[in-house]
Amino acid sequence: MKKTIKEKLKENQIKGKIGEQLSKKNWEIKNLGFSPKRDPKGQDFTSTEMNWMTGKVRKVHIESKVNNSRLSKLQKSTRDKVIKRGDRYQIDKWKVNL
Repeated sequence: MKKTIKEKLKENQIKGKIGEQLSKKNWEIKNLGFSPKRDPKGQDFTSTEMNWMTGKVRKVHIESKVNNSRLSKLQKSTRDKVIKRGDRYQIDKWKVNL
């Protein structure tokens, strides 16, 4: 039986939330205490990343994507601005099946 549009949208929202949770936990473990914070526009989270050799700290913008989803126009423009500014824009890709 084919899913309705509402069912498909709800499923995609759930998958997106799971992907965001996976990204957040991954960054909390990976960055030893630098927990990601929710960001309102253009990306899911922002965090800081420290280079332990030099001691430099830089901002990282984290976008979580599930399965074959693509960046939106806002996310692409944010990515371009972030990279131009010299910060890092990280896209975490996850495979999620319900």
